[in-house]
Amino acid sequence: MDSETRKRLEQEAHRLVLAESDMRQASAAASHLRAFGAEMNGNAERALWTGMIVSYARPFLSSNKIGAVGGRLARPDEPVLRPLHSELKRLRRELAAHNDVTSDREAVDTAAMLGLGSGRFGESWRTFNTNVLPAVERLADTQEARFRRRREDVQRQLSSDGH
Repeated sequence: MDSETRKRLEQEAHRLVLAESDMRQASAAASHLRAFGAEMNGNAERALWTGMIVSYARPFLSSNKIGAVGGRLARPDEPVLRPLHSELKRLRRELAAHNDVTSDREAVDTAAMLGLGSGRFGESWRTFNTNVLPAVERLADTQEARFRRRREDVQRQLSSDGH
C-alpha cells in the first residue's frame, strides 16, 4: 500500500472512531430523555436534546477537519429512518448549534403578544416530540454499527499492509 492510501485509510479510521462515539452519545441521550426527560428541569432537558442533536449530526459536517462521514456510509440503510437523519442534521444547523432566529427558536415580544404594550422579550422555541426518541436511539445505534463495521474493515486493510 502506498503512503497516500495508508494516510487516507488512517484518517478514515480516525473519523469513524469519533463518529461511533458520537452515535453512542446520541443514543444514550435519547435513552435518558425517554426515561427521565419528563422529570428533568426544563433547561437540563433542553440541553440534553441539544447534545443529542449535535452529537448525531457532528460526523456528517463537511467543515470537520478530519472529513465528514459521507456517501452511502452516511445514509441510513432503512428508508424509514432517512427523514429523521435529515431532520436531525437540519435541527443541528437551525436550532442546536447556532444562536440564530429561526422558525424553531426566536425572541418574541411577550408584552405585545398579550396586548400589554411592547418591549418585554422572551424566548420562544419549538417543543420536542418525545415520541421520536425511540427512533433516534435506533437510528444512532444502527449508524454506530455501520461505522464500526467499516472501521474494522479499514483496520484490517491497514493491518494487512504490514506497517
